[in-house]
Amino acid sequence: MPPKKKPSPKADNLKKRRRQIAREKHVAGALAGAEVEQARTVSLRRETQKKRRREADAASLEDTAVRNNYVLGLSYFSGEDCVGMGETYCKDRTEADNWFCKAAEKGHADAQFFLGFLYDYGDGVEKSLSTAATWYRKAALQGDSTAQFNLGFLYEYGDGVEKDGAEAALWYRKAALQGLSRASYSLAQLYEDGGEGWERDLNEAKEWYRKAVDQGHEDAQGCLEDLGRKDADGSYDYETGLNYETGDGVEKDFAEAAFWFRKAAEKGHAYAQYFLAWLYKDGGEGLERDLNEAAFWFRKAAEKGHADAQRDLGILYEYGDGVKRDAAEAALWYRKAALQGLSHASYCLAWLYEAGGEGWERDLNEAKEWYRKAADQGHEDAQGCLEDIEEEEAQ
Repeated sequence: MPPKKKPSPKADNLKKRRRQIAREKHVAGALAGAEVEQARTVSLRRETQKKRRREADAASLEDTAVRNNYVLGLSYFSGEDCVGMGETYCKDRTEADNWFCKAAEKGHADAQFFLGFLYDYGDGVEKSLSTAATWYRKAALQGDSTAQFNLGFLYEYGDGVEKDGAEAALWYRKAALQGLSRASYSLAQLYEDGGEGWERDLNEAKEWYRKAVDQGHEDAQGCLEDLGRKDADGSYDYETGLNYETGDGVEKDFAEAAFWFRKAAEKGHAYAQYFLAWLYKDGGEGLERDLNEAAFWFRKAAEKGHADAQRDLGILYEYGDGVKRDAAEAALWYRKAALQGLSHASYCLAWLYEAGGEGWERDLNEAKEWYRKAADQGHEDAQGCLEDIEEEEAQ
């Protein structure tokens, strides 16, 4: 194999020169590519900026158009120039609805509220509480406190929506926290009254009445004072017991009724004592019959002057139910109730005198006297009993 020829210096320099030229071309190409890319990036950035400016301008124009539609609606709603161009506007709620609708559909909260108002009252449009609720909700979700209040009102009374105390409270609370005094007041009343799906809470009621007072509601202070009195004397516990006894707004539950009646009774509420006694006398609906408890609470109410309780305590003593049988004690309580005008008590006392019995002498003169009183008080059977005695004496 022949030996390789050693490259000449001239050839070597030529190769180096070619490499250098190639590198320079590569670098130049890379630089050119970078410049092109940079130019392209700058161009895209500029286009993006222009697009954003155009979108902002368009949005600004659209916002202006939406606001103009709302202001036009307000002008027709009020019959005043709300545009400020010196135009004369006749009050036209139908035309107002048209312009409010254009703005509301673009998300204008005030327009949504006014649309809800128009449909709520059927002013210029056919009344539709469900449509009113839809527009109130849209405005309420954007933080409009009056829309929140109105939506809460619809939920409280089930107008256009399903009745829901919790949902009403939610929207009342949102409006109240924005300082709307009537929302605080309505929330307080909701807690005070309780009802279907919503438990009474007098502490919460007091708190929201206080907030309403601080916010300037003119009726809240009086309601707060009434609430304090009724809470102290057991009236609200008594009313809650009645709700459970009758199933008014809650599931009927005598045991729960007894719980609330007892709370009121222990505060000295005579009617609660009386109703608690009757629950124990009859039993049922989740409460065991207990004549001893019945007699105890009848006496409490009777001692407070409750005429029906006096009569019923007399019946227990006459027949020995829950107490030792005692005709004299029965007569004592019958007489107290009769002197308060309770015709049935007069009748029972007359019957006791007519029948006589263990520890009690028969006295027809007294019987006739009390039958006459019972008849005068409107008892439908008393006159017949009186005539029977007189007929018996005539024989």
